[in-house]
Amino acid sequence: MWGTNEVDWVENGVENNAEGLITMWRKCCFLLSNFINGKNYSIIEREWRIEEPIQITIVDVYNSDSLEEKRSVWEKVRESRTVQGSKTWCVVETNFKL
Repeated sequence: MWGTNEVDWVENGVENNAEGLITMWRKCCFLLSNFINGKNYSIIEREWRIEEPIQITIVDVYNSDSLEEKRSVWEKVRESRTVQGSKTWCVVETNFKL
């Protein structure tokens, strides 16, 4: 995609050719261990390779304009946080229209 094999990614399916998510990272810095794709969110578990490797969870959320859908997404993310082992989470919320 970027002309190099240094980049890895997880994509979350596109709905009607819109509202898809893609989470990208450099392979030298992160080792993917697991991911969950839900409607309007992705939860990616990785090992961050620094001096002492750290388990980190990255959450990408693309929220719709519907308050009901927003509540549903955040409830699913909260449930995942409750059962997931990583203590370090980074949550990114995108809420824009092209």
